[in-house]
Amino acid sequence: MYTQYSYKLFINMALQNSKFLCRANSVSMEFFQITSTWLVVSLTWARVGAVIFPLQTRHKDHNRSAAITIVVIICTSFIVSLTKLYSGGYESDSVFEFVPCQKIMTPWGSAMYVYIAFSTWLPSLFIFLGNVLLIIHMRKSDIIRIQLTRKYL
Repeated sequence: MYTQYSYKLFINMALQNSKFLCRANSVSMEFFQITSTWLVVSLTWARVGAVIFPLQTRHKDHNRSAAITIVVIICTSFIVSLTKLYSGGYESDSVFEFVPCQKIMTPWGSAMYVYIAFSTWLPSLFIFLGNVLLIIHMRKSDIIRIQLTRKYL
């Protein structure tokens, strides 16, 4: 138990004493959170496209378009996560029991609303809409299947 506490203390002191480590930690945490969120969104819409248009998704450039999508998501996430260098974010204290990097928060203004939308409710909305489209399409195809099998009985 003592080594676990001393390890936390060592990491906390390293982050407090090194501005570079603290900012790099902040940017990397934000980068991985945003990247994973938007990768889930892209997978949801790839699934929607595969279910609604099953014959059109099997083209030869599928791997290339997937790679382009991933690169665009990574680059966009990195640019958005670099905002952590300018401002510590909307959180008042750091997670994992570490002291926050910036003592004085820089005001975001109206950009805060765009940041919150991009990282929280916009991905949730896209995932929800994609899943609703999947459910609607599956119900329609189930109704069509039932109608077609009734005719031949």
